[in-house]
Amino acid sequence: MPSVSETAVAKLDMASWFGLFAPSATSAAIVQRLRVAFVDIMAQPELIERFQKTGGRALKMTATEAESFVKQESERWMRLVREAGVKAE
Repeated sequence: MPSVSETAVAKLDMASWFGLFAPSATSAAIVQRLRVAFVDIMAQPELIERFQKTGGRALKMTATEAESFVKQESERWMRLVREAGVKAE
């Protein structure tokens, strides 16, 4: 199997990202509580420092921005998989 640098995707702009998701039936009040708690956690200096040491950064997005980001990322990766002809085995 070729390495990434040996393939057509060698110049691909890649980054790992993580998100906090809840089932669509979760009440707005619970989602808001989770959002507030997550923002508080992500603002802790120790966590910010850990991200910075490993080359990471916290993205602060509204729910609408996060939804748009996930949609764009999904579309981008699905297109890349189709173009590369990747098939599940």
